[in-house]
Amino acid sequence: MGARRAFLKSIFWFLFVSSPCWACDLEKPKYVILGQHPPSFYTKIFSELPREALYFILPETLKEAQEDPEKATYVQDYFNSPEVEEQAFHFLCHHPKSILIGPSESDVLRAGFLRTAFSLKGQTEESALLFRDKILMKKALAGKGFLVPDFQAVRGATDLLHFLNKHPFPVIVKPVRGYGTRRTKVLNNPEDVKDFLRQENCFDEFQNADLEVEVFV
Repeated sequence: MGARRAFLKSIFWFLFVSSPCWACDLEKPKYVILGQHPPSFYTKIFSELPREALYFILPETLKEAQEDPEKATYVQDYFNSPEVEEQAFHFLCHHPKSILIGPSESDVLRAGFLRTAFSLKGQTEESALLFRDKILMKKALAGKGFLVPDFQAVRGATDLLHFLNKHPFPVIVKPVRGYGTRRTKVLNNPEDVKDFLRQENCFDEFQNADLEVEVFV
């Protein structure tokens, strides 16, 4: 009996004490929410989740609205800074069994890249790119037989002018991974094209603009 007890004790020690990966498996999952609204907004939406397991990464402008500051990290420039991913990455390093939630359109790619990096459940990087990258989205839809407007990636002025040589006005130019109407422009005639090309920082010599042009329907 003594030998068996010692053996079981050694197994227990190896599985639950000395091995950090087992400690991670035993940890209850955290729910990391990349949010652009006060926490109360999300606690109502995700009311079935245990509140003590929720953790938020939020814009600094919401700092006053957070009732429990220890459950949140704030970033100064939520929309244009890599700090959102940086903070989420560090949190997931300590809690690798977490569930990552990015409900806003601007967080779809961030969340997808992080889930793939940490092998988390949910929408992956590949799937998120199909949702957010207009070129990949249209290619995927066309490949499945869906009708899509004629389109082309625009790296520089030549790409845009080449497309206009083959298609009538109007056309629409938009960011490949943008949202809403930011940097979106309908071109109705040659004068619109001239004005568009003369915008400051429209294109540069590196031919790597993240734009696409398509027939306006």
